[in-house]
Amino acid sequence: MASKGKDNEYFRLPDLSWMLLVTFGLYLMVCSLHKPDWVPFDYLGPLGALSRYLATEHPHLVNGIILVAFLIHSAYVVYTVSLMRKTQLSSSAQFKWYITIFIFGGFSLIHLRRYVYNTQHKD
Repeated sequence: MASKGKDNEYFRLPDLSWMLLVTFGLYLMVCSLHKPDWVPFDYLGPLGALSRYLATEHPHLVNGIILVAFLIHSAYVVYTVSLMRKTQLSSSAQFKWYITIFIFGGFSLIHLRRYVYNTQHKD
């Protein structure tokens, strides 16, 4: 019975490297467009030059990239709602999954999909 309660609280973050990469990417996109003074373009090598160029010469493209990323991450959350119907996770665990999947996208979603698959195919 104790393991059932533990299963109801299942939650796992993506690897730290993915979390840092996604966080930095979101920071770079948003700040290069809205607060370019906050971005150390000179220290980022070719990525900094590309980011500066896109933010100054093609801000509409950067806005589009940000919008598409937002829509994709929102779609991941909608998909997560359908996955949650297949689980017996607690409300607090579900909330954690929704937040991390919205922020980290597929890098977090893969762990939930694996959990749902394993619970459905358990003998």
